[in-house]
Amino acid sequence: PNVAACGPGLIDTSGKLQSTVKQLVKPLKEAILLACYISDINPNNLHKITSPLRSRGAQTIIPTTYPATNDFEAISDGTHSKPVEWISGACMLFRRSALRDVGLFDERFFLYFEETDWCLRARNKGRSIYYLPGVTAVHVGGTSTRANYLDNLTVYVKSAIKFYEKHRGSRVSFPLVLCVKAVATFNVLRWSIVARLRPTYRQALRPWISFSKRLAFKGMG
Repeated sequence: PNVAACGPGLIDTSGKLQSTVKQLVKPLKEAILLACYISDINPNNLHKITSPLRSRGAQTIIPTTYPATNDFEAISDGTHSKPVEWISGACMLFRRSALRDVGLFDERFFLYFEETDWCLRARNKGRSIYYLPGVTAVHVGGTSTRANYLDNLTVYVKSAIKFYEKHRGSRVSFPLVLCVKAVATFNVLRWSIVARLRPTYRQALRPWISFSKRLAFKGMG
């Protein structure tokens, strides 16, 4: 009766189990993740630094497919039901009384972090969140983000900052903003230099330079 929501095991179209169960990430690690995402670096492979240059002058840039979540924080063994900090918003089942008690999703989060916020609010009210690996759902990842990858990455960054501002205050969110703007400014400089020196890379780098300028020089609201 105390369980507010639960989530099933998620599998991809090939039947492989996806990361479903999450732990809340500390602000410092979140800053590293954001820096990686906006620099087109997979945080799970920091020893293999990649960038938009891997397109090698391709006519169109192929968006990266890193999930915009903290997947290396997954704690599920894929077998046993267990209480967890939060579950993926790809598939959630709610207890009606919990929705009345906790409320609905916070509409300030257009995309990303809405389920993280809700699960934290539920746990703050003394309720539990459970993972149920005995039930599975097929999750075709990336369909909400693939067509406009960089636009959605901008939304992800803003949602992350809103989440920490809401739950940890400006003492945490403001340094995150400074981190994002500093990394984005560095990316503008380095990618602009490369684009100028290597004309074959310009078309591939142009969307990333525009994306970095938006993060560096515009507000995060």
